[in-house]
Amino acid sequence: MDALAKTLGHLPLALAQASAYIKKTYINISDYVKLYNDRKRALLSDKTLLETFPVGANRETAAIVYVTWDITVEAIKRESSLAVKWLTACAYLGSSPIPQFLLEIFADNQENNPSSETFYETLGILSSYSMLTVKKDHSMLVHNLVQEVTRLKSEESGKSTEEIKTVFQLLKESFPYGSDKLEDYAKKRQLLPHLEAFLSHIDVWLEEKKPLEKQRIEKDYLVYLLVWMDDGYSDLGNPRKQKKLLEQALEPV
Repeated sequence: MDALAKTLGHLPLALAQASAYIKKTYINISDYVKLYNDRKRALLSDKTLLETFPVGANRETAAIVYVTWDITVEAIKRESSLAVKWLTACAYLGSSPIPQFLLEIFADNQENNPSSETFYETLGILSSYSMLTVKKDHSMLVHNLVQEVTRLKSEESGKSTEEIKTVFQLLKESFPYGSDKLEDYAKKRQLLPHLEAFLSHIDVWLEEKKPLEKQRIEKDYLVYLLVWMDDGYSDLGNPRKQKKLLEQALEPV
């Protein structure tokens, strides 16, 4: 274990993912270290990819997590394509607990008549590989570094546009806009942090877009997100945020 810990820079997240992979696949530690080093050389030979990592000490941290993530996701793909798709969707959400009903709606959109077992299998696979933590209420927590690395992979593979559209549709179906039902107030409270996080990810994503494309995306996504958030903060009694969001929504796109 000392060799593994040293290789992974003693990073708790990377060690958790590596340990989970070793436990799931029965690979021995020395073979995992070799797999990691081989994969690291292959992945990080791409200078364009390296430039997407943070500058300074955080670059090495990001690189370690990226490589362990890549090894783990390859194994997850062999077990469940839905689990990989859900992990990618989670990357564009917030660090707050992700409610169970979001995964249920996502599974409905991705598969024909998914069973309740599909939901639990997806959670079980991702949890067993230490890609997320499942709480008692079946809500999910995804480490922010896992989210960041997953988004980097999406950008590298050129799939960001498609994946952002998928998450937008998920939030559109999930957010009970205009509803005054008591149970929907709870849903709005759970979803607002994820709407805010998704909005910030889109803002970053838009920085590299051309003006006309940026204008189209703002019309397609940003105004809707701001209006939904205004509705939520209005219902939850936060007029200050409501006013700020309305001003943003009324700005010309």
